[in-house]
Amino acid sequence: MKIREYIISALLIAIGFVLHAITPAFFGMKFDLLLAFMILAIMMNPSFKNCITTGLLGGILTAGTTTFPGGQVANLVDKVITALVLFLLLQALQKMANSAIKATLVGFIGTLVSGSTFLLTALFVAGLPAPFPTLFLTVVLPTAVLTGLVVPILYKTSSFALRTVVDPGR
Repeated sequence: MKIREYIISALLIAIGFVLHAITPAFFGMKFDLLLAFMILAIMMNPSFKNCITTGLLGGILTAGTTTFPGGQVANLVDKVITALVLFLLLQALQKMANSAIKATLVGFIGTLVSGSTFLLTALFVAGLPAPFPTLFLTVVLPTAVLTGLVVPILYKTSSFALRTVVDPGR
């Protein structure tokens, strides 16, 4: 992987981390903006090495800002598993031409995987403040829809910005 790709992934994760850190928690849960930027970083460079690195970095950073009991372990596990699933998903969607639909699917599915993995890990580590189905329906599913809407916008914006910076003549 080229240094440029590492820098882009690191910058996206840093932006996501700052937004994640300042996002207020609602009922002990917070919208994981770092996840949206992690998905974006993996979409911009879908190499296996980048997926693992981004997943580990995202997990470590969100573990430091979580407000959920047992969320430190759950964040680390969920980000790494999500990164691996995203790698496989992007490999499967490689021939899909419409980048907006692909970004929507990847954002939605990535958030479902992340949220489910987080809740299951937290359930085993520290327990959940409400039943799993309730948290899934009231937190994970709405967040997946929101992320599915946000990621294509971020992807289009980031792709345009990178093209402009790399090739200003366009």
